[in-house]
Amino acid sequence: MHDPSIAMTTLRRLFERPAFLLGLGCALLVLANFRWGVGAAAWLAPVPLLRYLRRTHGARSRAIFAAALCIAWILATAKIVTPPLPPLAALPLGLLAAGFNLAAYLVWSGLRGRTAPGIALIAFPAAVVVAEWLERYTVLASWGAMAYTQVGDLALLQIASIGGIYSISFLVAGVAAALELALCVALDGAPSRCLQPGLLIIALALGAHAWGAARLQAPLDEEAVRVAAIDSPATFGAALPLPDASARQAIVDALLRDSARAAADGARLVVWTEAAALVLPGIEESNFLQRIAEFAKNHKVDLVAAYVVPAAERQILPYQNEYRWLGPDGLERQAYWKHHPAPGEPAVVGHGPLSAVATSFGRAGGAICYDYDYPGVALEHARLDVDVVALPSSDWRGIDPLHTQMATLSAIAGGFSLVRATRFGLSAMIDPLGRIRASHSSFEGGTALLVADVPRHRRPTVYARTGDALVGASGVFFLVLAAGLLLRRAEVARS
Repeated sequence: MHDPSIAMTTLRRLFERPAFLLGLGCALLVLANFRWGVGAAAWLAPVPLLRYLRRTHGARSRAIFAAALCIAWILATAKIVTPPLPPLAALPLGLLAAGFNLAAYLVWSGLRGRTAPGIALIAFPAAVVVAEWLERYTVLASWGAMAYTQVGDLALLQIASIGGIYSISFLVAGVAAALELALCVALDGAPSRCLQPGLLIIALALGAHAWGAARLQAPLDEEAVRVAAIDSPATFGAALPLPDASARQAIVDALLRDSARAAADGARLVVWTEAAALVLPGIEESNFLQRIAEFAKNHKVDLVAAYVVPAAERQILPYQNEYRWLGPDGLERQAYWKHHPAPGEPAVVGHGPLSAVATSFGRAGGAICYDYDYPGVALEHARLDVDVVALPSSDWRGIDPLHTQMATLSAIAGGFSLVRATRFGLSAMIDPLGRIRASHSSFEGGTALLVADVPRHRRPTVYARTGDALVGASGVFFLVLAAGLLLRRAEVARS
């Protein structure tokens, strides 16, 4: 018969070995993040890593921890680095992700011995939230956020409508910290009363699931608008030689043929993929703009025509990555240049605030691909009260379908429908609850045309009003905690 005491002794020995803890935590981190991610692993990955920091001390152990975390994030990032990205791209991006993640762990480690266990427990998810928010000031945008490990858990994702992606990250990190503290109670004899904050966070996570499941059952606006995503036959990249004039013309012809099919199928909004066409500056671009304006007018549709303009016929860099929004009257509603080029993308950076487009089916907005990896862009659209967002995009094999799944959180947070037309990836129509109404990957072959109905009216969200209040609350938490520690040190010094 199995002896429970032997199992507990074995478990205790394993969870006292720093090498085992560090190896297990890093393995779970790689498993949880990016391509082929296992969402359940994200709830567990911080547990052995936090315990490693609890069981070890000194600069050497922290240096080992930092090195291991860097290696883990580089390996995780390598999962999404496929052609046309060079293999070495995983190195700088992985190190950058590791830096923000490491900061959260070291904050927890530094506070653990100076505060009550319950306060230290809250400090970890709060530090994760602040670190992920700070990523927006780098090319990472929001890549590596714990929230994205849960793209398969639609019920949990609903809390993005309250606190954005950071509310999901807070719960995942908080539950992990609570489990680590429970291990401390079970294996190290820590007092059980310190588990109370952890039990509260676990209850919040369970409640979030239940609330999200109920929210998914609530009916959405029955009034719908038919939308279309048009894939591009273009295969050009950011290198010479450019397609010749006849090849460029053929690409535009194919796009307009598929757009006409979409209009005939009842689509009122037609969205091309990012970089759907290549158009030379000058006369060629003028003729192109006249042609798409006539198309929109003749077919009575809103057309979001995304294209690339190289610097010159024999010099593609830097290029303009843009779209033109044409209304059913053939008049231009919006000219938009990509605000946030992807890491290494040699595009002219667009500037200026976003704006809403008035359409026959409601208020609409638009952005281009990587723009939506910055949560503030979706928040700006939500505050403009848009109903539908057009998102021309371009991916690569390593991030298909993850990148489109990430966009579902923006739709939930903002409460709008999202049309993500994707070159080299998954095109999808997403409703305000994050449900994918229709999808098709360009890697699966088949038609270049995707048509579906989405709710034409937005669903108001708390997040649209409060924004990143959770981030602000986490910052205040640390300010109050720092002030308390300074006061305590001053009192000790006076005594």
